[in-house]
Amino acid sequence: MEWLHKLNMRSAPASQWMATISAAKGVREDEIDKSGLLQFLLEFNAAHKFTKKELLNIAEYRFAACQLTLRTERLTTYRPALQSAAFSSETIPQKVLDTFTDAEIVNCHKLESFNYKLVRLKFTGMFGCGESWVVFDENWQRFKPYKDYIHAVDAIDFLYTVAADRFSAFSSNSPRNHYERYSLLGKNSSYKEWVVCLPDWPETYENTHFYLKNLVLHIRTSEWKDTKDQPLLLIDEIQSDWHALGRDNGYYDQGTLSDEGSNAVPEAPFKKEWHELGIKLAIWIALQSGHRRVAFTNSNVHQSRYGKDLEGFRLLYDQLIPKALAKLAARFDCSLESAKIAVSQPTDTLRYQNGTGWELRKQGKDEDIQIIKNQVVAMRYLESRGQNKSVEVLVFEISPALAELVRNKGVPLFGWW
Repeated sequence: MEWLHKLNMRSAPASQWMATISAAKGVREDEIDKSGLLQFLLEFNAAHKFTKKELLNIAEYRFAACQLTLRTERLTTYRPALQSAAFSSETIPQKVLDTFTDAEIVNCHKLESFNYKLVRLKFTGMFGCGESWVVFDENWQRFKPYKDYIHAVDAIDFLYTVAADRFSAFSSNSPRNHYERYSLLGKNSSYKEWVVCLPDWPETYENTHFYLKNLVLHIRTSEWKDTKDQPLLLIDEIQSDWHALGRDNGYYDQGTLSDEGSNAVPEAPFKKEWHELGIKLAIWIALQSGHRRVAFTNSNVHQSRYGKDLEGFRLLYDQLIPKALAKLAARFDCSLESAKIAVSQPTDTLRYQNGTGWELRKQGKDEDIQIIKNQVVAMRYLESRGQNKSVEVLVFEISPALAELVRNKGVPLFGWW
């Protein structure tokens, strides 16, 4: 659209317009294709004249189908905070102490948000010794039905369920994050999944990861501090299931049906530059959340996570993304360097089973399975059992010039600013 506006030609035959548009400098092939101008001009006699204004109207109409929506979980969603603190057993009321017959208090904790208590007891008797956790509400009343828990995680899971149910009226019905268990774990915050859709695209693609129509891209982010205590927004993953399937199985054109038995997907924009679109959106997200430093993972993270050495990981995270960031850094005087973040690498695996909850499987022990109802509790437990290590990430620091441009112009669909 900008190129057309600046062009000196005001009116020309269809053949001249086609030659000029095909040779346009600084305009990408996908842009020209999605503008629909060449397809439109081919329908007319080569000598038929068109004005620039007519072509601008055509392009504007066609580009409307490429407009994106960017969504994440509602910021107003309420969830109880899973923060605990130790307290002295001396503060336990005597009437509660009297119920701990033949038991020794090992330690005491409380959920700070609700003042729910957990007391760890040790029993010693003729048949040996054992431990259990007893839970109380903010008034030192036992929850019904009365139950002692062998594992701390089961006691915390129960209390978190009570807290979540108590405030369910203040929770959002919008979809929650699905894949936090596949992200880097550690002292991070504000994990979010961002989904990018093409609501007006004429063909329909059904995404099986997020169960949304025409989802062209998703981004998973969280806020961290590197080992030098500098804040950054981490882009843990950028992925386009739509174009990954198109690359592997092919595309079929608008208005036609794919062959029976074919796994082809509808043709869609951003075929070769969806990762660049992801980078542009990541920069916008970072600025919206008050970050100037945007970090990107490398292929080692993903290969370790999924247990596969996939060529696609190396191509995207070690070549395409760094190359695009270097180009952007040179153009807008942004710094591009490496940094390290301290992570907890899980030794166990977590999987959701519909109807039961989150299955926590201990490494190498398929029969050792623990069921946890709440994802928040499961994630905290998974992190606490991980191995500490540092991971290197590529950090792009947004310059004041680029930040100002993003604020003024938003995110361009095609190409850079």
